[in-house]
Amino acid sequence: MQLIMGLCIGLAFTLIIVPFVDELQCTYEQTNIVANLNDDSSTKSTQIKENARPRSRPRFVSTELGIREKVLFVFTTNVDSLGSRAVAVNKTLSPHPSKVLFFVTAVSQSFTIPAQLPLVTFINEKIVANQTLLRSLDYVAEQYGAVYNWFFFAPDNVYVNSEKIMHFLDHISVAGYNLIGKPVKSEYPDVLTCDSSAGILMSSVSIHTECSIANAA
Repeated sequence: MQLIMGLCIGLAFTLIIVPFVDELQCTYEQTNIVANLNDDSSTKSTQIKENARPRSRPRFVSTELGIREKVLFVFTTNVDSLGSRAVAVNKTLSPHPSKVLFFVTAVSQSFTIPAQLPLVTFINEKIVANQTLLRSLDYVAEQYGAVYNWFFFAPDNVYVNSEKIMHFLDHISVAGYNLIGKPVKSEYPDVLTCDSSAGILMSSVSIHTECSIANAA
């Protein structure tokens, strides 16, 4: 009888003590594992921070995604009409298109530029006809060729309905060579060109092509 009671008491103590010991052992091992993981992760994090280089990202999301503005309006002008026609065109068009730029060729910088007129000046002692247009074409292609899909060139004495142009561009593809304007005969037989005095609408592909041809010539 005493033997049986002794066995029962022994089994009871075993059932009570063993789970408690096992729980302590698991908790201890788990604590060590977590500590080791923390040490490893902190070491790796330090190494990553030391080896990581700051990533250069474009300033604007549109640049990163390759999104272009719709159209850049370019007007050639002269020193005498800066305060009249150029100002009038700028006030008329500025609220509508993406951007408006004016270009002028002058013998010096000694002239007054109207306030809020976006003007690019070419200094040249000898002013040649169409020189401003050709230089503005090259300037725009270099500075804005990758920013806009379309470019409209015209002298400041041309009336431009910007809303109709914007509506027209909504229904035409920018892909490929697009040179749109008033056709006139060129100096080459059976070859037509656009009349620069009436305004020329060019796609980004065509402006780069024309500049390449002009520079090659």
